[in-house]
Amino acid sequence: MALNNPTLWLGLGVLALLIILIAYLTRQRIDPYPYTPADALFTPAERAFLSVLDRAVGAEHRVFGKVRIADLARPQKGMDYSNHLRALNRVAAKHLDYVVCRTDTLAAVCAVELNDRSHQNPKRQARDVFVQGVCHRIGLPLLQIPAQRQYNLADIRTQFFEAITPPRARPRRRRA
Repeated sequence: MALNNPTLWLGLGVLALLIILIAYLTRQRIDPYPYTPADALFTPAERAFLSVLDRAVGAEHRVFGKVRIADLARPQKGMDYSNHLRALNRVAAKHLDYVVCRTDTLAAVCAVELNDRSHQNPKRQARDVFVQGVCHRIGLPLLQIPAQRQYNLADIRTQFFEAITPPRARPRRRRA
């Protein structure tokens, strides 16, 4: 069989076209929008707590939910590109359950995490330590509330105002 045989080349060409055609027809089409709607922004427990938190912080504050940490904490200036990107990626996909802001300026004054049983998971605990560190670094108080069936409005209000009041400004408690 000679390499200059036109029948051989024609057969190889047809075979190649068949392979390409089969690959094209069986290829899965990629949907550019592979999304479905989420059920709700908050779980029922988060929604119930939001109602209490809204009342606890008062009219001078406003509560926002599911705030990305990257919207509150930016990588330091002066970092090389690789470290900047690494720092940004660590906060870009993480969010805080709630962020309380001053109503007049919308400056964040406190972050609030509602801790359910998932926070007993070692991976979640590592994430919690990271979030605590970021909040501490940027000077944002982090209030961690255990998830409960019911909340005491006065207790939540007290915890919130203690979290946002600098230690020097707090009234001293008398020792018994």
